[in-house]
Amino acid sequence: MHAIDGVMLVSVAGTTWIVPSGHALWVPSGREHQVRMTGDVRMRTLLITPGAHSALAEECQVIKVSPLLRELIVAAAGELNDEGARLRHAQIVDLIFSELARAQPVMAHVPIPAEPRLKSLCADFIDNPSQESKLESWAGQLNMSSRTLLACSRKNWA
Repeated sequence: MHAIDGVMLVSVAGTTWIVPSGHALWVPSGREHQVRMTGDVRMRTLLITPGAHSALAEECQVIKVSPLLRELIVAAAGELNDEGARLRHAQIVDLIFSELARAQPVMAHVPIPAEPRLKSLCADFIDNPSQESKLESWAGQLNMSSRTLLACSRKNWA
């Protein structure tokens, strides 16, 4: 999933991935996922046959989309109405795989803690990432001190 403009939040197996414009999230085949968009988002999705290329990651991964990869993704959506177009499409797909193999991974996942209160707090933040809450206000929402919240969060993410 390539974010052309805007920011997508994609949840896969208890982890939320932040996909800003100019980036893409690789989701391996068969993984159930949920996409949420913040603001105006334009995106493109490539559907790749499982096992189509050995360099594709086994796990979800956010990558920086190079200008070449961006244009290849756009070109891959073209019509396949004649033999010449199908040959060109095959060449574009080969280049896409080459660019995906070279793409720089970006750490953009948000692990969700198992502890119910922290999980709820994280879900609220993911639903509204522009909020400007401070540690003290989060701790107050959970009826604990900021020091306890920090200790609890470190324990749940360790």
